[in-house]
Amino acid sequence: MTSRPAVDLVAELVLDGATVERAVSTMIKYGHPAGLTGLDALRPRVAARRATVDRVLAIDPVLAAVAPVVDDAVRVELHTLFADPDDLARLEEAELRQLPESAAATYQVLSSRRWHSAAAEAIFADAADTVHRSVFAVLVDRAVRELGALAGTDVAEMIMALEHFGTLVDDGTRRLGTDQDHARLRPLGSRTDPATPDLGDLADELAWRRSAQHRLLAVLDEPARRRLVAAWTGSAARRPDWLAAIAAFHRRLTVLRSGTDPDRPDDRLALYLFAEVLDPIAESADLDLLDRALGQDYPGSSLDDVDPEAVGRLLGDAARRRLADLNAFARQVPANDDTAAMVRRRLPAAALRRGLTPALRRRLGALAEDVPEDRAAVVLVTDSGEAARAGELAIRELVRRHRPADAVRLIKDEAGLRGRITRAVARTGADRAAVVVLSDDHSPGTLDAAALNALRRSGDQRGWAVGLVSGSGPTTGERVTATVRKAVEFMIDFWAGGA
Repeated sequence: MTSRPAVDLVAELVLDGATVERAVSTMIKYGHPAGLTGLDALRPRVAARRATVDRVLAIDPVLAAVAPVVDDAVRVELHTLFADPDDLARLEEAELRQLPESAAATYQVLSSRRWHSAAAEAIFADAADTVHRSVFAVLVDRAVRELGALAGTDVAEMIMALEHFGTLVDDGTRRLGTDQDHARLRPLGSRTDPATPDLGDLADELAWRRSAQHRLLAVLDEPARRRLVAAWTGSAARRPDWLAAIAAFHRRLTVLRSGTDPDRPDDRLALYLFAEVLDPIAESADLDLLDRALGQDYPGSSLDDVDPEAVGRLLGDAARRRLADLNAFARQVPANDDTAAMVRRRLPAAALRRGLTPALRRRLGALAEDVPEDRAAVVLVTDSGEAARAGELAIRELVRRHRPADAVRLIKDEAGLRGRITRAVARTGADRAAVVVLSDDHSPGTLDAAALNALRRSGDQRGWAVGLVSGSGPTTGERVTATVRKAVEFMIDFWAGGA
């Protein structure tokens, strides 16, 4: 079912001239100040995470160095597939011709590929060997050195940090209120970014580092894994209470961070607490693909392209919740004819919300509640601009809510205006009339200054209140808002006797 708040958000953009379909897609990408966070707001988090990966180990030079070898492997594989008449070969050809733009993502795809050409497989193996020597061996060597340099005090401080983390989680704390909290939790901070955020953000950071450790261990060969196990056993496991502290910490991390598995076998190696251990290629590939999906700037892009699991793992629980809110919004407001009809019905209310500033609301509330016996005629003279249309909608809604006995007539800006207004007022039988000329300063109108002055003179003679309402601004939204507010203010002045 489509919710009214969601429709109202779309109506805000439709007031500015957007189609319903465009308004929905814009809301998904950029959000709304009323509280809906768009995909674009998540992209800085992706950039920050990518910067963390780059600080651990910059892989772009390595991937650039092996790119020619990877391209050779793909060409040889394509040649082999071309000679295969099977339909599955056509499908694989298409997949190879549409590899991701990201070098890291391309390497990830090919590293798990089942090659049809032995020659192509051998060529890619050369590239993989270079990557392992330049990336994974470097990371393992660095982690072994860092673990070997640990002092007993380092482990003791880490245990105290884990215990304090557990105390805060058990107490239901989410924000760190004291310098003492920050000092006690500092050992849990990343080596590349030691700042200690609030507890939720810290849990996100730790959960990501823990997951990144699992991914690295999965791609290492057995000798490299044995080196890390030996370094861990010889350094961090000196304290008998260490493993119990880690187990308790992981249970609490699961409480604070949804979707975290507390029972991973590799968690006995909590290397990530003392060293930066991650697969920078896998992490960069995921971040590149997520950033592209968040950008929504390719043909056929859709909110369905954004993987909530990837968002949660890479960007944290808050980002996952924001994506869930966007998905709920997209379900509530599908871009179809039914939604368009609902949006059209809500446009007057949306326009009036823009017009009623706090000061105008107070003035409106100060007016008499009862409708006066001498009804007024409200004649709206408009051009075709978006701002004029919004002003018309706002006045209609204002009259409907606060002076329902007043008669509203709409006249398009064209020849014979004074006579048409006179007839429109006469038909209502009203004793008073507010004639509001609504225009958009970016739209051509036929009511020039001379005609407006003549209309005002005629209005003075007949007891009409005549006003020209035109909002200015560099954007359609600003012109709409300015026009609506001037129109609403004019009507309140008229009812208060000041127009």
